[in-house]
Amino acid sequence: MYKKIVPLVAVLSLSVAGLTFASDATVQSGSLNIASNTVKGNLAEGSALTSASGINFGSGTIDMDGANIEQTFDDYLRVDDNTGTNAGWNVKVSATDFVAENIDDPTTAVGTLTVTIPVSEVLKVNASNFEAVVGSITEDTAAVTADQFLSHDSLTVMSAAQGSGAGVYKSKLAYTLTLPKFLSNTTTIKPSEDNIDSPINDKDKDSLGLFHGTYETTITYSVAQEPQL
Repeated sequence: MYKKIVPLVAVLSLSVAGLTFASDATVQSGSLNIASNTVKGNLAEGSALTSASGINFGSGTIDMDGANIEQTFDDYLRVDDNTGTNAGWNVKVSATDFVAENIDDPTTAVGTLTVTIPVSEVLKVNASNFEAVVGSITEDTAAVTADQFLSHDSLTVMSAAQGSGAGVYKSKLAYTLTLPKFLSNTTTIKPSEDNIDSPINDKDKDSLGLFHGTYETTITYSVAQEPQL
């Protein structure tokens, strides 16, 4: 008997036609942040659009035969623009008036005074040490290099024009506080409720020397994508 061997032939046919592979890379927008610190080495990235200054101007002594009381202090600012928009930004500083409360009224046996000195007359700032860090670029950025008086309205101290500002930027803010020996007529003197008719109301303010006490102000920094064009 003969055995017939039939070869098995397997044919595999693979047809690949018109296969397309598509890949997307999505870059998420980061945030625009500001931070401040009175110690340069402690300045780190912030997490908000505003920051309050921690400056303490210390103490000074009234000397009617000498110069006005002058105090200087430095604060440090950092701006991180991780938005990926290149929209630019402005850093602004504002400050409240200097207020001293519970000052003894020299014209009455009872009652106290609240003395308010306009910040726009006594507090100046500049940002002359502005710099770009971590490979950032200073092109089309600017900072206030000459002393400017602060006020309730925001003063722009650092800025990046549209089409710039991406990265990290820092600056020292140099403050000068000058308190006069005599009050100005723009100073507000408010007697306490139990002393509302105090004779101090009839005094010319510029005839009064600077009252001793603790004068407080709040300095606020903010950053926003509102470039100056």
